[in-house]
Amino acid sequence: MVSFLSKFIYSYTRAAYPLVASFFLPFCFLSLYLLLDYLYEGISDASLRLYYHDYFISFCTYIINTIAPEDRVKVIQNAIISSKANLAIVRTCDGSSSFFIISAAILTFRSTLRLTLMGIVAGFILVIFLNTVRIISLYFLMENVNSLVSLT
Repeated sequence: MVSFLSKFIYSYTRAAYPLVASFFLPFCFLSLYLLLDYLYEGISDASLRLYYHDYFISFCTYIINTIAPEDRVKVIQNAIISSKANLAIVRTCDGSSSFFIISAAILTFRSTLRLTLMGIVAGFILVIFLNTVRIISLYFLMENVNSLVSLT
């Protein structure tokens, strides 16, 4: 629906008003991003933790325990905790902003419904993968920085 609307408006304004057309795509992108972010902020913290954060944090903890089983990492509420590091995962650490930017960019440009959905799914998988790598890297960085600081 959004890509059809953007295609129609963009083709109409490009022919009649070239200056308006040059501002349409950035405006459409920004509007979609702000709408997605607004809708995300409407989700309660309890629901977000129940349906997303618990699974994501547990998955990151599983990978950390697979890499370094001697750390005995545990999940307590929204934090990854061990004797060497404590890492809290809050609402803004879940990669949602990155996903919203990718989704808004994909929805702004016209394409078939199939390619649009494939792009959004691929963007979601990419954001989850990179965010998982980021959280795990932060844990090991905190672990090593804490051990280096305690040595000095």
